[in-house]
Amino acid sequence: MMNRNRIFVILFFVILFAVKMDIQAQPVQQYHETAFPRYAFSLEPLYLYNGSMRLNVEKRLESKDWIELNLTGYYLPHDKIETREYEQGSHFTSNSDFERFTGLSGLGIGSTYKHYFSRSFFLSAGASYTYYRVQYMGLGFYQYEEDKLNFYKYHYQDFSQTFNKFTTNLSIGARSTFLHTFFVEYYFGVGYAYSLYNKEKKAYNSTPFGFGYKGSYPTAGIKIGFNIK
Repeated sequence: MMNRNRIFVILFFVILFAVKMDIQAQPVQQYHETAFPRYAFSLEPLYLYNGSMRLNVEKRLESKDWIELNLTGYYLPHDKIETREYEQGSHFTSNSDFERFTGLSGLGIGSTYKHYFSRSFFLSAGASYTYYRVQYMGLGFYQYEEDKLNFYKYHYQDFSQTFNKFTTNLSIGARSTFLHTFFVEYYFGVGYAYSLYNKEKKAYNSTPFGFGYKGSYPTAGIKIGFNIK
């Protein structure tokens, strides 16, 4: 139910702002230098699906060139699973390869360079680093005491895995306007990911979006934000 609500929120924002794209778009060449905002802030609602939120802070270098700081936070509360030993958590996201897990926390930081080449269209190149801490249920030996003797039982228990993930990407995108306060931006492209983790624990690396994935992957997103003159 939680993931279904996230999808409804995402679709609402997409429908609300997408219709403005073509109406508000103006050729970059027609703007006087003073018409461009100096800064811009935006959020990416699609990140809600993965239990996260991304904040982007942009600064204009020139009318066609911008630099962007990307900050991402991840959090899904930890589930205490003691009696349901064969259930493996209530959370599942694209980053977990759509496998269930019990908790998530993390923080990412990145930078993106953008160059506008025609109208409101741009090319961008970016790099980022993300730290994830994932909690999940798995099979392992559990120690317990009985009659002052130690015993071991092999069953489901709570584990924790950390990931240090590095990514680079190249994208093409379009921004609705520089002249109004609010804007919407779309982008898509390709990237490369490399992740470091404990290979003796769960890797989450079977899909291009997994926490532990290494290799090329597609990237796409929608930003909703506002300009500051």
